[in-house]
Amino acid sequence: MNARDDSYVFIHIGKTAGSAVRGAVQSAFRPEQVCPLVFQDDIAALTTEDRQRFRLYCAHVGFDTASQLGRNLFTVLRDPVDRTLSQYYYWREVTGEGLGVRNAKALSLDAFLDSDDAAMLVDLENLQTWQLACAQDLHTRERVSQLKSLDQVYQAALDNVAAMDVVGVQENLPLFMDDLTERYGWYLPPPPPVNVTNSRLPREDISLTTRKKIHRLVEADIELYAYVLASRVNVPRKRGRLLKRHLSAPAIKRGIARAAGALRRRSGNPGGF
Repeated sequence: MNARDDSYVFIHIGKTAGSAVRGAVQSAFRPEQVCPLVFQDDIAALTTEDRQRFRLYCAHVGFDTASQLGRNLFTVLRDPVDRTLSQYYYWREVTGEGLGVRNAKALSLDAFLDSDDAAMLVDLENLQTWQLACAQDLHTRERVSQLKSLDQVYQAALDNVAAMDVVGVQENLPLFMDDLTERYGWYLPPPPPVNVTNSRLPREDISLTTRKKIHRLVEADIELYAYVLASRVNVPRKRGRLLKRHLSAPAIKRGIARAAGALRRRSGNPGGF
């Protein structure tokens, strides 16, 4: 599968306003150019003829699949603690028979976080790191985990993020949309609210014990998110290089430490994971 120079791939990480981004971005394409499929298995089944027709993919795929579909990659990350809370409360609201939905409806937040069911944890445990390193599905995780440490997976995610055209954060979508316009020349409408979770508790009402449980699930994601904030990687790439706004490597490391520390303090865990 050879990536096309004129194809664009939005790596949609769950509960990061990805549906809203898709709604805005697809306005830059004719309807028949937008792939309607959003899941990994469906994307993998596309024929060569289909792939010649589509120029925009907005899908829950990992970096490995995305980089085979097109050369123009972009994504949005979210504060990992907020993303985890949003996922749980979203599952409690929606109808469906998925494992996450059933467990979220049946269990308290603490009991849900204590689950050791790998098939459910795949959507929670360092999801953003795995999806941007290679893929988020359970089979890939189990296979890669036999060959690489979490540190190596995290480093792969860092390398891939630095190679992408535009990377933004859900907490500043307007900047992300501006960056897409600057990088690709698209003039996009503001993203409409989609799949908003209405019943979740405010973060400050979550107990310290519960927040520590979330931290243990998303420790790599916290560092990755801090890197995105500190290195300003949501600046569009030009001429094959990602602009860092003149931040040196030591400055980026200091920024990561400050950003990660701020995330821990915000979650009531100043001592670390």
